[in-house]
Amino acid sequence: SVYYDHKKDQEAADQASLKTETAKISASSSAPISLSPSGTNNITNNNGSKSISKLSYKEKREYEQLEQKIPEMEAEKEKIEKILYGDPPNGYSEVQKLSERLAELTTAIDTSTERWMSLAERV
Repeated sequence: SVYYDHKKDQEAADQASLKTETAKISASSSAPISLSPSGTNNITNNNGSKSISKLSYKEKREYEQLEQKIPEMEAEKEKIEKILYGDPPNGYSEVQKLSERLAELTTAIDTSTERWMSLAERV
């Protein structure tokens, strides 16, 4: 899924950027940190432009919840797909219920993944 691919790419990029950032920090002076009125920390460059915007407490909690919720929904989706595509139930109403739930899960996963990605960009 997009979530898992992004997590793997993010971990690899984090390791690479950590090495680069430590080299940059040791080579240049530290960037001044200012506290914005909203309570989030913003790191500014020497020219004063904002480079990183941290997540608020609510956003951090939402991010953590999404990291738990997305894999759970993915697992339920896989389970339903195995039932529908492997050994479908005999009754039409059962198939319809499972198909509706599958559609709901797909929409919820897409929405949650988009939100998770927007928050992950700011972490």
